[in-house]
Amino acid sequence: MEIDLGSLAVLSPIIKDAVIAVAAMITAGMAIYGVRVWKRDLVGKELYEVTKSLVYRSHTTSRACSKLLSPVLASEDRVFTVEEVKHTTVGERWRLSEAHVYRARLIVFSASLDELSDALLKARVVMGSKVYNAFLPFQRELRQPIYAINSYLAQLQDPSSVLMEDSEDTAILRWFVYKEEGDDGNKVLVKVTDAREEAEKFLLPYLHRKSIRG
Repeated sequence: MEIDLGSLAVLSPIIKDAVIAVAAMITAGMAIYGVRVWKRDLVGKELYEVTKSLVYRSHTTSRACSKLLSPVLASEDRVFTVEEVKHTTVGERWRLSEAHVYRARLIVFSASLDELSDALLKARVVMGSKVYNAFLPFQRELRQPIYAINSYLAQLQDPSSVLMEDSEDTAILRWFVYKEEGDDGNKVLVKVTDAREEAEKFLLPYLHRKSIRG
């Protein structure tokens, strides 16, 4: 069969344009696919980091709650000046020191709650509202100690109160704060831990894990 060189000359630019068009389409397709893969990887990495941060903050907040409800240490007591000692009784100084300790602890605990709230907000942006709902019971349990301690502070700071460190009334108030029950430990902290673990289970798929313990 004879090859018509004239026809080839005419078809050559058309074939060239077609090849270029196909190459451009392939390149564009690969670019789009590459962008999609890049976005998926980027979102996956962001999701993983946000999840790790939320788990970390939930644990540090639980630890802060434990410190909030631990018995007062001598190193935390308020130091009084000579003049303050002259014009106050032993009972008054104890109440002032006790109130000082718990106000300072509440400030630290509130900062930890703010950090948890920030981590939860970031997680909600990439996960949706379900993560927020999963952590609601945990947040609710974390608020309980604040109510108890504020009630205790109200009694300590009441000018008509005659609370003494070793009085029966003080023991009752401290039980209300600590809620210690034998070997089970602090009832509030047990509830906080249980609520945290339940919330953390929601995050397991995002951490590529099957258990919160391994």
